[in-house]
Amino acid sequence: MNINEIKPNPSNPRKIDEDDFAKLVKSIKDDPKLLEAKPLIIDENNVILGGNQRYRACLELGIQEVSTIKMANLTEKEKQKLLVIDNTHYGKWDMDMLANDGWEIGDLDELGV
Repeated sequence: MNINEIKPNPSNPRKIDEDDFAKLVKSIKDDPKLLEAKPLIIDENNVILGGNQRYRACLELGIQEVSTIKMANLTEKEKQKLLVIDNTHYGKWDMDMLANDGWEIGDLDELGV
């Protein structure tokens, strides 16, 4: 979908600091195909329900086409719930497994781990 058809969500409860935003921009710049694995979630009015920060990063990079999932026929409560749930991170990293798989701390830090 053309990024100019998408609208940021003014009710997005998730904030990102400058350093983390820079890491996100770099991540997308280095591997833009990964956006296909985590598309923006939009409602029937093209308002973002999930991926507001990825949207901002794509704008900064000048990316014109982004993958989206359109969630139509949601109630306002369901939209609010999705907006929060998409930004919730459950679970913990298995640092031993990551270390044994050859990851370096600096690389993991760049990825936000």
